[in-house]
Formats: sequence, structure tokens, C-alpha cells
Amino acid sequence: MKKIQFILIALFITFGSATILSAQDQFTIFAGGSFPISDFGSEDINNSQAGGANNGVNFGLKYVHQLKEEFGLTVGIDFSNNGLKPQVKENAKTLLIAGGVNDPEIDFYKYWNIPVSAGLNLKTSISKMTDLYFDACVALNFLKVTDMEVVSNKQKVRTSFDWTSHLGYKIGMGFLVTDKIALSLNYFSLGVHNLHGTVVSAGNKNEGIDGEVKVDFISVTFGILLK
Repeated sequence: MKKIQFILIALFITFGSATILSAQDQFTIFAGGSFPISDFGSEDINNSQAGGANNGVNFGLKYVHQLKEEFGLTVGIDFSNNGLKPQVKENAKTLLIAGGVNDPEIDFYKYWNIPVSAGLNLKTSISKMTDLYFDACVALNFLKVTDMEVVSNKQKVRTSFDWTSHLGYKIGMGFLVTDKIALSLNYFSLGVHNLHGTVVSAGNKNEGIDGEVKVDFISVTFGILLK
């Protein structure tokens, strides 16, 4: 968590400094959808890297420092939240019942992906009111799998996961309309994250819950430019 706080502070210092240096630089706040693809959205129980992630939400901040009219540097941070697909939840509940757990109440975990990206931005005008742009970035992703809790027969079992990180990349494109609105489509390939969790049952801790998940998703967002 300290790593994320440090990166956020560094980004905001960069934003502030660059805004003073160039009036043409762009600061964008955006929100939209997050759509898991490949292994991240897979429900295959035989795939060790499958995440079973459902569609979710994506929001964040982006800054572009123009070096030339059509070329610049960009940094940004995304926050992407995805729950589990309904079928994945149903399969998990079925397995618990088959294992002797009576009428389990389950608070399933969710995925928080926080990729911090930096790279190149290319922009070209396609009309008087609209620009087309492309981003190519390296991305350092921080993944948090939230706690999962199972309650049955007045007994509670909670699984907590550690933060994990991995280096990947982001490729994006979008439209800038009247220098006020940004419509974007981004592909995030964030690599295989190793997971480690702790199970707490009746006050006892048991180490050794390990796994992995490969994170790939597409974001579609609507942004507002703040200059």
C-alpha cells in the first residue's frame, strides 16, 4: 500500500510541475467499464491462471505532456474493479456443499487492479473538432484480491490475500472532442500475478493458500479534460 501512495504522490507532483511548464498539456479524469479477456475472464477450472472475472468498472487519471504538436509523453493510473462471474460463484458453492458445508453464505472476493502506466502519446487531427490519439505504455500493476468469507452453521472462515504486483503494458486509442471530451479504448496486458493468502477459522491461522492469475482486460471510458 505504501508503494501505491508513493506513486500517487509522485504522479501528482509530475502533473503540477508539467502544467506550469506547458499550457497545452492535458489532464484527464475518466470513468467507464472494465471487461476481462483471455485467462482473466476464463471459467475453466482446469486452467490454473483463470480468474473467472466478471465485467466491472474502471476509472482513473491521465496526464499528457506535449513535446511537439503530435507527440508527447503520458502517465496515468487506473483503478479497475471486477467481481466473479455468476457461474463461477455457483460452481464454488456447489463444491462447498459437496464437501459437506451446509447451506453456506458466501461473500466472494473481488479483484482490484491498479496499473500505473507511462509511455508515448501520438495525436493527429481528423477534423476541426476531433483528434485521434494512440498510447503505448509500460504499466506496473498492483493487484489486490479482497477478502472472501464463508459462513455455515454459525462458523466463519475468512481468506485474506496479500497485495501483489507485476510489470505489463497498456495500448490505447481514442478521440479528443473539442479539447474537452476524451473517448478511449485501452488494452491492458498485466502478466501473471502470484497470489498468497491466509485462512482464518475460529481464530486459527493456516498459511499456504497460493495460486496465480493472469490479468488481461479492456477498458472503455469517457473522460473530461481539465487544463
